[in-house]
Amino acid sequence: FYKMGKFDEAMSHYQEAYDLATRTYDTTEHPEVAQVLHYIGGIHQKQGNVAEAMKCYKNAAKIYQTKLGRNDPTVATTLVCIGSLHYIEKDIDGAMGYYTEALRLNRAAYGTSHPDVIPTMKSIALIQSKKGNFDRAIEIFTEVRNIKSAELGKIHPEVASA
Repeated sequence: FYKMGKFDEAMSHYQEAYDLATRTYDTTEHPEVAQVLHYIGGIHQKQGNVAEAMKCYKNAAKIYQTKLGRNDPTVATTLVCIGSLHYIEKDIDGAMGYYTEALRLNRAAYGTSHPDVIPTMKSIALIQSKKGNFDRAIEIFTEVRNIKSAELGKIHPEVASA
């Protein structure tokens, strides 16, 4: 339903999933519950309800950190979402903090040249550009291009968009 833009129906199903997960695990502090909260946050974000999305993402991140460990890469995905909300709200310093932590977690888990680090690197580069730190932004975009080139080859179309 989410991908079809039927957010009310998707929310209804995610609320059911949340209720089921909390009953199944007999707690609200379980990674499966966090995953559902993350998805609910995504619906709120799509609907423009930043405050509710932020609440869901922060709760999900807290659960992931508590149950999986502060350095688990699963945490990074939710941190990127929190960073995106800060970016939407024009709080680029807040966004940068979350993106930087997400990048640290993903690099620790996957290495510095893994494709999963690229989206966060691009977000950081965009913020650097917005702040007028063009040299740093170019460095990061160049690093992204190099990772893509190593993965796909220098003439792949995705390298040009990196």
